[in-house]
Amino acid sequence: MTHTRVTTRVPNPDYPPERVLPGAMARLLTTDWHAMTAAANASANHVSSDDRWTRKAREANAFLDDDQAYRLGQHMKRAHYVRMGKLSAEARRLSREAAAELDSGDEV
Repeated sequence: MTHTRVTTRVPNPDYPPERVLPGAMARLLTTDWHAMTAAANASANHVSSDDRWTRKAREANAFLDDDQAYRLGQHMKRAHYVRMGKLSAEARRLSREAAAELDSGDEV
C-alpha cells in the first residue's frame, strides 16, 4: 500500500484574489518575472542588502561609527546565513525522517 502526500489548502477570504490560485497563476503569467525579481533584490530591506544589516547594527548600538556599523552588519549578515543554513539542514533531516517513517509504516 502506498501513501500519497496530499496538501490541504484552506481558503482564506481575507486574501485578495490575485494572491491565491487561480488568481496568482494568472498574475504570474502576465507579470514580467525579471522585473519583479530585480525590484525585490534592489529593495533596501532585502536580506542580502548591506544597508539593511548596517541599519540593524545601528539599532543594536547607536554609538557605532560608519565603519564599525558596516562591519558589525556584515557579521550579523553572515551569522544570519549560518543560522538559516543550519535550520534548513535540520528541516531537511526532519522531512527525510518523517518520509522514512511513513514509508516504513507501509511494510507492516
